[in-house]
Order: sequence, then C-alpha cells, then structure tokens
Amino acid sequence: MIERRDFLKAVSLGAVGAAVPSLQHASPAPPPASGKRPNIIFIISDQHRAGLTKRSGYPIDTSPTLDSLAERGVAFDRAYVTCPVCMPSRTTLITGRWPEAHRVRQNSGARDVFFKSDLFDVAKSMNYKTGLVGKNHTYLKPDKLDFWRGYAHLGGWRPANASQEVVEYDNWLHRLNYSLSDVPTPFPLHTQLPYRIVSNVIEFMDKFGHEPFILEVSFPEPHDPEQVPHPYWDMYPPNQVPDRCVGPEALKDKGFQWRWLQQLENHYYPGYDKKWRRYVSNYLGMLRLLDDQLARLLDYMKKSGLFENTVIVYLADHGDYVMEYGLQRKGAGLPEALTRIPMVWSGWGIQGGLPHDQPFVSMADVMPTLCEVMGAEIPYGVQGRSLWPVLLG
Repeated sequence: MIERRDFLKAVSLGAVGAAVPSLQHASPAPPPASGKRPNIIFIISDQHRAGLTKRSGYPIDTSPTLDSLAERGVAFDRAYVTCPVCMPSRTTLITGRWPEAHRVRQNSGARDVFFKSDLFDVAKSMNYKTGLVGKNHTYLKPDKLDFWRGYAHLGGWRPANASQEVVEYDNWLHRLNYSLSDVPTPFPLHTQLPYRIVSNVIEFMDKFGHEPFILEVSFPEPHDPEQVPHPYWDMYPPNQVPDRCVGPEALKDKGFQWRWLQQLENHYYPGYDKKWRRYVSNYLGMLRLLDDQLARLLDYMKKSGLFENTVIVYLADHGDYVMEYGLQRKGAGLPEALTRIPMVWSGWGIQGGLPHDQPFVSMADVMPTLCEVMGAEIPYGVQGRSLWPVLLG
C-alpha cells in the first residue's frame, strides 16, 4: 500500500498527475518560408464569463472580433479552469500543473509555488524574447522577463511623462474601489487600462518583433470595478440586457457558502442587487471595449507583418456570476459561470474551421501546447496535455 505522504509527494512532483494522460506529441507545422519560429501571444482577461458572445448564442453581440478569431481558428467551448480564483488559475497557466501540484491554492499563495520549469523558462531555453504586459498576479517577477509593464485593477504602469488625464483616471479608480459606477466614466478611452496595455504591447513588438517572442497580454477587465466610458456606456442599456436565469431567491436552496457570499457583498455594497441590470450593462460594455482593443492589436500585427507568424491564444482566468443568484464576481461554489472560460486559438499552423465541440480541455493544457509550438520538450511534472494535435486538425 502506498503511504499517504508518499502519494502526496508524488503528486507534488507531478509524477502521478502527469502519468494519467498520455502526452501525444504532434509534429509542428512546417515553418514559414522565412524559416522563423512562430511568435506566441496569449491574452488573458480577468473574470470573463464564457458564453456571452453572438457565436455562443448570446442575444447581444459583445465580441465580434473574438468571434471572428474563433471562426478562423479553433474555439474550445468546453474549456475549464483548474480553480476559479485568479492566482491558482494563472499559476496553472504558466506551469501546466493543477493547484494540488503547483501548491498555489489561494490569491495570497505565491510563495508556495512549486514546479520544475515554467512556460517562460522553456521559452528562454529556446531563445525566445519574453514579456508580460498587464496584470500579473502570480509568483513572476519583472527580472525574469525581458519586458514588463505591470497593471492591477485600480491603475497601472505609467511613463514618466504620463498625461494628467491618465494620473487622474487611476486616482478615480482608487476612489471607486472595486464598486459599480452608475455614471459614465468621466475620462476618455485612451486612459482605460486595456487601451494603455495594447499601446505597451505595440511598444514590445516594435522592440522585439524581429526575433521570436512570447508575450502575455493580461487585461484586468472585465473584473470589477464595473465602469465603462462613452461610447460603451449604455451601448447595451440596462433595460435591454437579457433577464437573468435565476435571482437571489435561489440562494435559499444553495449551501451556506453562497448565502455567506451574498451577506459579505451586501456588507460592502449595501443594496447592490437593486442595480443588477446596471452591473450587467457595464460588464457587457467592457467586453466590447476589450474586443475593440483586441481588434486594434490584431490590426497592428497585420500591418507590421507579425500576424501570419504568430500563434494567438485568448482565454480567461475564471468567470463571473454576472448577478446570477444575486451574486457578483466569484467566491462560492463551482458553477459553470465561474469554471468555464472562453478559449480561442488562432494563427500560425492552426487549422481553422474545426468543430467547436472538442472534448473537455483545461487551463493546464495551454502550457504544454505552447511548448510544442516552440518545438520544446514538455517539462517533467506538467500535468496538462498538449492540444497541438487537435489544433493541427
């Protein structure tokens, strides 16, 4: 009989989890005529619930660019996180391990991280330039990467000559303090974090676009604070957002944790559920703002000649109740609203037009897939499975 401590040690080393799936390796697609290895951009949005696009059957067209990317590439409509909390999920993304193995199980657990080699270690071994622009929320430190522009939910990186508007906008976010804004954001689009992040991405590409690179683009939105400027304010008016499937009346049949979460949210934001339609309106408006910035990024890549030689991945770290059950954000239970995420792959080598009903995939599968894209060995202890064979058709 295996002792419990020996089993747990094996899991922590990746020996148990890694042995369950068979890691099937595909031959990388033929390199482009230039012979240059593919670039990689993985874009992660925070608290982005799956199923809120026209392609997914939602009645409002929040994400035409993302839908277009999905139609040209492969969308995994049954993609799930390994934990619907930011830091454990993001740590899975770059280590390819489940929380039981990488040991980060909560948002304050970065110091506990355990792995052999992460995605950026592999990339550096393959002579890729590395970068992160946006929200980090993992154990990563700036000195590990070649380029770093950090952001959080209440502000972000600013150049020394940042405009007064940008400074005042960040201060306004701090005063809003993760709550819901019931007025349009009183600052122009270029002060918004997604706009600034895409500007930094362009800066990275101008600097490193001539050699293979891997870049994490991490939008802090649509995570609260729920705010949005014109023209996105009332782009989807509160009185036109779809009715929710279930309201707070359902909590009486849920567990204690669900009711506790409602009490906690009411403590910090008394009567918040009365504004649930405004919450949804702002959330959907921010999805469209994100989508437009995605379009801006892709347009730049096409004009600069980087688009055809880049693998693009779009996903989220977890979902959001979006006021179902009278709840916002996340924190109780494991409903699909929190655990299922958008995951779209497109670009170099990927065979578009494949069915969107592929088998279940997880956040842990991203890292080993990108290892194969780079032509690298998947590190020992990685528990995810490479999706590259599926993406090649």
